[in-house]
Amino acid sequence: MTFVQQHRPFEILLAEDNPGDVRLTREALRDSSILYHLHVVPDGVVAMAFLHHEDAYAGAPRPDLILLDLNMPRMDGRHVLALIKNDADLRRIPVVVLTSSQNETDIQSAYELQANCYITKPNDFDKFIGVVKEVEEFWTTTAELPSPSKPATKPPDHPDCSRPATSAPPDLIPIADQPCLAQDESVTACYGWICSHNPGIPASASRKTCMAGGSSAPHIVLYTTE
Repeated sequence: MTFVQQHRPFEILLAEDNPGDVRLTREALRDSSILYHLHVVPDGVVAMAFLHHEDAYAGAPRPDLILLDLNMPRMDGRHVLALIKNDADLRRIPVVVLTSSQNETDIQSAYELQANCYITKPNDFDKFIGVVKEVEEFWTTTAELPSPSKPATKPPDHPDCSRPATSAPPDLIPIADQPCLAQDESVTACYGWICSHNPGIPASASRKTCMAGGSSAPHIVLYTTE
């Protein structure tokens, strides 16, 4: 069904580090005919925390649409896109890349990573406003969206694992020599595979995704709770 048939606020996650572009996006959505909530995060690390309901975002809603800039600090939009589209629970969320880059490599890479759309930000104020309005109108009134309450499909052969069974053996293998781009001093180890019932993981520990393994093979960082 289209969003307007769901009778609830439209949740938009904007991952953007440029305050000017955030302001323009807010301006474009101000006269929207639907009720929406715009959530703004300044970089990819915070974007993933929002999507995984971590720390201050424990009560964050699931976005109906993600507007993703490519060039952000700490974790860029390319890594964020790879993580989203490789996550069984998040991959159904539409991701529109909205960036200043006109680089053909960036465009090709975005679509290879399964971006739903790639849009270059217009330099003109009115055109920028118009583009954002068109995106919002398409995804709320034209596109058919999946039900937000539909559970994600898990791999049948390893239902308790967070990554597909074809990615790695179901063992916990520490990657001690790999740097952690999250740069958190509480990190104790990195693992290539995480299973929720594996006795090697403390039940009280929290898990976060790290890009030290590369965008095509992100691994999980095990954090202490101290």
